[in-house]
Amino acid sequence: MPTVLLIDASLSMCRPVELADRPEPMQLRHLAADGLNHLLQYMAIHCKLEFCSIAFVSIGESSYVSWQGRLTCGHLSSHVTLCPPPEPQPRRGPDAEADQPPVRMTEQISIVGFMNIGDVAHPATVSRHLVLPIPAPKTYDTSDSSGGIVGGIDSQENSSSLPSIGEIKAEPAVTSDSGDGVCSNVGSATGDENDGKQASFCVLLHGSLKVESMVAIARIGPSWYGMLYSWADSKKKSNLMLSTFEPGENSVPWWCAFKNLGSANLNGIPSTWEKLKLPLKPLEKPSYSQNSVVWIRTTGLQADIQKILRHARKLPEKIHNFYKELNRVRRAAISYGFTDLLEALSSILERECTLLPGTAHPDAALQLSHAANQLKPPANGSGPLPDADVPIAPLRTKYFQNMSE
Repeated sequence: MPTVLLIDASLSMCRPVELADRPEPMQLRHLAADGLNHLLQYMAIHCKLEFCSIAFVSIGESSYVSWQGRLTCGHLSSHVTLCPPPEPQPRRGPDAEADQPPVRMTEQISIVGFMNIGDVAHPATVSRHLVLPIPAPKTYDTSDSSGGIVGGIDSQENSSSLPSIGEIKAEPAVTSDSGDGVCSNVGSATGDENDGKQASFCVLLHGSLKVESMVAIARIGPSWYGMLYSWADSKKKSNLMLSTFEPGENSVPWWCAFKNLGSANLNGIPSTWEKLKLPLKPLEKPSYSQNSVVWIRTTGLQADIQKILRHARKLPEKIHNFYKELNRVRRAAISYGFTDLLEALSSILERECTLLPGTAHPDAALQLSHAANQLKPPANGSGPLPDADVPIAPLRTKYFQNMSE
């Protein structure tokens, strides 16, 4: 391993340096030479080529090893590889323990069922991999003098009797006397050419999922599932992809547990039962199901205020829509600490109350005045802000009571 060391040879390196442990005069160039000697000694001990080789081999084995396995569906199977290789995933469920080891993908991807793309509804995934078919590993069988088959690619006893690659290439093709030219070499080139012509289950699955607009649910590990689907990066080319879910039986909230999915006939469910419809509604309403209010741009805030004013001009017919939009903006303003918006919105409603035409319903002015008074924040900032979870209720007038009944 060539190493280049550079030393400053200018006059500045000749400056004297006083050291307490050395009585003789020293210069900077002497210190530089001593430092280089110590560096070379350290490199000779700790930076050998064997250590570099071990480091690169360990990095390659841990980060750059390809995954190869089998994709199975019933009696059909195909040898495949995943790109990029899958990584172990920790368990994140409520039942997961802190000292529990991460889940690793097994060497077999087993398809357990199929679903329509509409029922899948974009579940959260932790990784995505390209599924590529690969040739099956070849096995070499040799015959003994009695005609029996012995040995194989995994047999250690007969591994010495297997021909090497150089011997296979060096041996000429054995032809018959009639000149038919029948090749008997094990490593002939015709076998490699026929690999691309053989039927592949991976190709069959890809075409079927693409035509039927479906996905295949596969088990990729202990309590770990994923889905196989056709993904197109352009209009003319598509690929078979594998997306992995989080480890666990309930990793998709709007499905039931994976172990409970399946055909009703196979599970012995009576035909009188109602068919399971996806997505399933959860028992508890999730927090992200609420309509969020985003005011990153001024146009979003202006649109919300204009929507309130449109309902205000149609009072009292639009009283429910008016208070719904008003409470939505009020809740967001209190949550963000935007108290100036409450005061400004109160002034806008008071102005709308004065601009009502003479033909307007009397309840319109009453509801606008009531909403404006409820929106006003505490005077001079004294007192706590109103509770965002307590909405402004409509003023109970005679018209409103008759409308509610």
